[in-house]
Amino acid sequence: MPTPEIIQRVRELHAELKAQPDPAKQQDVLRQLETVMLEPQHAPHYKSLSDKLLELEVDHPKLAGSVQQLVELLSSAGL
Repeated sequence: MPTPEIIQRVRELHAELKAQPDPAKQQDVLRQLETVMLEPQHAPHYKSLSDKLLELEVDHPKLAGSVQQLVELLSSAGL
């Protein structure tokens, strides 16, 4: 089950990504973050989000800290 901290990190990362340039992988992650924000209690969304975050982390080292925090929170929550 997602925690309030996870939902907050999703919102923060969404805002950070919107401020970045617009590559295709970033758009995929933005869509996935928006899906999670719309249905925060639907656990299957988080697996797809984790996969996309790990891909994004490789491509955008400046976002790596924020991405890693969210991935760790998702992992800790078993999502």
